[in-house]
Amino acid sequence: MSLISLCRYSQVPDWKVPLTGRGRLEARVAGEQIKKLVKRAVFYVSPYRRTVETYEEIAKTIGLDKVVSVRSEPRIREQDFGNFQCPTEMLKCKQERERFGRFFYRFPHGESGADVYDRVTTFLESMKRHWSEPTRGSSRAYRPRTRSDVFAGHLRYTEDSDVVIVTHGVTLRIFLMRWFNWTVDLFEETYNPHNCDVVVMVRDEEGHYQLTEDSLNLLGLTDKVLKNASNTMIGMRYNGKR
Repeated sequence: MSLISLCRYSQVPDWKVPLTGRGRLEARVAGEQIKKLVKRAVFYVSPYRRTVETYEEIAKTIGLDKVVSVRSEPRIREQDFGNFQCPTEMLKCKQERERFGRFFYRFPHGESGADVYDRVTTFLESMKRHWSEPTRGSSRAYRPRTRSDVFAGHLRYTEDSDVVIVTHGVTLRIFLMRWFNWTVDLFEETYNPHNCDVVVMVRDEEGHYQLTEDSLNLLGLTDKVLKNASNTMIGMRYNGKR
C-alpha cells in the first residue's frame, strides 16, 4: 500500500442532509484527482448521507473496477456539535471555542476534539489490523451496485490496494494528528481543507508515510508553522507494514 487519500465531504451539517448539485460536482472533481493517484482502492466511508453520496460519485468517476472493497465506518463521522443546532447558539459556541481552544472545547450535548481523537484512535488501530490480516477470498474488485452495498461491511485488501477515507474536516485533521503524533498546539494551527479537497499521504521507499506538499498547504501547515513546531513533527512519518 503506497498511498492513503482522505477526502472531505461536500456541503454542511446534519447526517441526513444530501449533497447538493454543487456538492456532487465537487465530489466528481475529487474523483478525477483520486483516479490519477490510485490503481485500486479500499474505501472507508463515514455513514452520513452526504459522505455516502460523495463516495458514490467518486466511485463512479474512478470506475468501479478500481474499488477493491468498501466499509461504512461510524468512527470517522464528523464531530458531534449537538443534536439540534440553533444557529445563534452555535455562533456563540464557536466564538467561545476560539477563546477556550478548538481541541478541548466540548459543544453542549456534543463532542470535543479530544472525544473525536479517542474514537479515531480505535479506528486507526482497526485499520492497521486490517492491513496485517491475510487477504481472504478473491482479489477481484468488489463492485457495490446499490447505496445499501456501502453498508454491507465488505472489506478486502490486495497487495496493490491504496486507501481512500471519505470523512469530514475536523475528523480528517484529527486522524492526521493521531497518525503523525501532532501536539495539541500544532493541531490548533491547522484548518479544515475546502469541501472535497483531497489530502494525500504517500509512502516512501523506506515504508514511511508522509503528507504531500500540496496537502500541507491545504491544512494551513506553512513553512513558518512547521519551523516553529519542529519539535512536534517527529511523528510526521510512519513505518507502515504495507
